Amino acid sequence: MVAVAGSAALVLSIAVAVTLGSADLAVADVARSVLVHLGLPLHPLPPLQDGIVWQLRMPRVLLAVLVGAGLAVCGAVLQALTGNPLADPYLLGISSGASTGAVAVLVLGVGAGAFALSGGAFLGSVVAFATVLALAGRSLASSTRVVLAGVAASQLFGAVTSLVVITSADADATRSVTFWLLGSLAAADWTAVLACAAVVAAVLAACWSAALALDAFAFGQEAAAALGVPPARTQLLLFTATALGRRGAGGRERRDRLRRVDRPARRAVPRGRRAPHAAAGVRAAGRGVPALGRHGGAVGVRAPGRAGRGGHRGGRGAGLRGAPAAQADLAVTVDARRIRWSPGRGVLVLDGIDLDVPAGAFVGLLGPNGSGKSTLLRLLAGVRRPDAGTVRLDGRDLHSLPRRAAARRIALLAQESSTEVDMTVLDAVLLGRIPHRARWGPLGGDDVRRAEHALALLEVAALRDRRWSELSGGERQRVAIARALAQDPDVLLLDEPTNHLDVRHQLAVLELLAASPRTVVAALHDVGLAARYCDGVAVLHEGVVHAAGPPAAVLTPELLEKVYGVGAEVTTGGDGRPRIDLTPLGAW
Repeated sequence: MVAVAGSAALVLSIAVAVTLGSADLAVADVARSVLVHLGLPLHPLPPLQDGIVWQLRMPRVLLAVLVGAGLAVCGAVLQALTGNPLADPYLLGISSGASTGAVAVLVLGVGAGAFALSGGAFLGSVVAFATVLALAGRSLASSTRVVLAGVAASQLFGAVTSLVVITSADADATRSVTFWLLGSLAAADWTAVLACAAVVAAVLAACWSAALALDAFAFGQEAAAALGVPPARTQLLLFTATALGRRGAGGRERRDRLRRVDRPARRAVPRGRRAPHAAAGVRAAGRGVPALGRHGGAVGVRAPGRAGRGGHRGGRGAGLRGAPAAQADLAVTVDARRIRWSPGRGVLVLDGIDLDVPAGAFVGLLGPNGSGKSTLLRLLAGVRRPDAGTVRLDGRDLHSLPRRAAARRIALLAQESSTEVDMTVLDAVLLGRIPHRARWGPLGGDDVRRAEHALALLEVAALRDRRWSELSGGERQRVAIARALAQDPDVLLLDEPTNHLDVRHQLAVLELLAASPRTVVAALHDVGLAARYCDGVAVLHEGVVHAAGPPAAVLTPELLEKVYGVGAEVTTGGDGRPRIDLTPLGAW
């Protein structure tokens, strides 16, 4: 209904716009002229009026519509890619670069005809955005840096354009170029309209095919990568489309005779495996820390859903693949070998991490703030590459898998999920289905059913039509977990899944994870909850796995005091699980 109303309003706006001018025309005259030219047997307008409508005003108005459409699409793409609602082709320097390229062709005579002009504008757009990337450090992760770099590039190419005009054009050429830069449509014709329409249609097709990827970018580059979207390739495609679209929207050039300094004037033409039944283990890094609950070799932990796990209901499952028999094939192993990672500037976050996560286990990553838990999860998900070492999924190097294939097997929940794009809850969860859709196909009914099932598991089904901006922090967190479940992975990597949740929902989420047949690795801050629900824990401290194994063996008073700087009394509950009572040591 909205699309129909919008289309009707657009047609009416075009008709009204054509009537504006010194010649007195009515909307009925415009409609009759158009219908006659479309072949309907109507009485034509007088030749003068028909020429004004069909040859002069209609091409100008349609070209203006296409220019607006092209710029709107380019702006939407750039806003999604940068996560900044202010981003547009002008702000990011693309328009200035296109102007520089086109003006160089016009004034300096580098080539001839519409193709040379289009090529110059396109090349200028590409060079301008390459400059933005260079100034921003070749990364779009910081939207603030990208926008500031875009402003600088816009000023730079604007100055270059002025320099080219001042030094290479005479007064007549300067006047013509100025009108072109101001967007004059005075000499637009149907050839320009068709050329611009072809460019805008190509850009729309490219953007339509990447619509879900754009929504994923709204949550950040790493979120997009975790959903199977190759960030670099997708950005290259969409920025190229944006530069081309800016050229298509730049179909404003006058067909005036532009006299160049070196030759006579010419007419400027417009442009799954089975989980083991034996007990599994979590192995610590190869750095010994004596007498801290550390065990050499593999340390036994219970597989999920078996007796002895405290607090959860064994019959509850997080599986989204239908039949319970199929859920036995979900779990896979994850292991890391000698992982090192540094953000630069001499800071080493992870230093030789070794970690084995058995199939079907629920492993908690523990450690104080800044110990590297979030970084390790990103490395295990493959959205970051280690400086050294390997991550393997069922024995295969994770980075040997295509991004989409990896995203079908591993889902990553980031510590914070935020976006400026005001999508619905159901749309946000449907992003988890990106790795499973056909490459150029839309999402289907099965994808919607899986997303709705995930929403029901997290008790947010009633919020499916709510806007993201209307949700509380805890509701957003449960929706983000639902998206990870909708991704239907073999491995769940969760960075503080209980973040923002009230007590009831913290326990419900951990019970859901504990009962899941999947392999689960979660960064947790509550050591008491980790002791109650996890099969094994790995404690990170000062860049290494300080200790790893079953919670009862690892979470000793001595370790908690050394790693966290707190006193602890550890007792055993009726379910055989540790109960931990923490107390501060001295002044903070």
